[in-house]
Amino acid sequence: MLYETELVYLKNAYQTELETEIIRIGQDETGSPLLYLDSTLFYPEGGGQPSDVGTISGPNGVAKVIHARYQQGVVAHRCEIDGNFNEGDAVICRIDWHERHHNMRAHTAGHVLHDALVQLPHPQDLFPLKGNHKNLYVDYTGSPLPAALAVELEQKCNQIIAADYETVIREVDLEELQRICDYVPANLPTGKPLRVVKIGPHSPMPCGGTHVQRTGEIGPMKILGISLKKGVNHIKYQLSDTAD
Repeated sequence: MLYETELVYLKNAYQTELETEIIRIGQDETGSPLLYLDSTLFYPEGGGQPSDVGTISGPNGVAKVIHARYQQGVVAHRCEIDGNFNEGDAVICRIDWHERHHNMRAHTAGHVLHDALVQLPHPQDLFPLKGNHKNLYVDYTGSPLPAALAVELEQKCNQIIAADYETVIREVDLEELQRICDYVPANLPTGKPLRVVKIGPHSPMPCGGTHVQRTGEIGPMKILGISLKKGVNHIKYQLSDTAD
């Protein structure tokens, strides 16, 4: 690849439509069509956040985007194609806004959970291991957390949401990231811009995902439980529209 995909979703997570151009057409390991674009709105799966889905419409066909993945500076869009596409075609990307907005709320909620947790009495060796913003949980290494902490944690989360804090995202270099963040993962992504997200008065965290502009947009949040799985603290959460 002699180019990099312009990641428009990093500039505006609320943009739902984009005019762009097909740079290349390929296939994945299963034979499914892959469309490579000059720029994209589709968030590629990563950092615990699911891929965006939606459509890419061209002059002679429509592609249903099933999955997007990022590799070496390029986003590959796995599609189901109805019609024909050619390199150089002008196309229009449209993301499924309902799915994107849910993922934004779920991702910001995971950060709210962390910001709430570190304000409560907790073991000093606690360290965020990973977040999953599809199945809605955050894992931490360190000493076991008491299950009873879930009640207080939920209250603190909803206080942060009700405060309607602004979510500020900006690009940083590695030196600044290490200086301003209390928790820096060992496996920072390569080939992507380094970004941090800061919610209101809370400490910034490294993050390459999409987020809501203010915490009030998340809506009510529940902590479903805190458990210990294979020595890892597992905190499960829920948003109002994901309740059974």
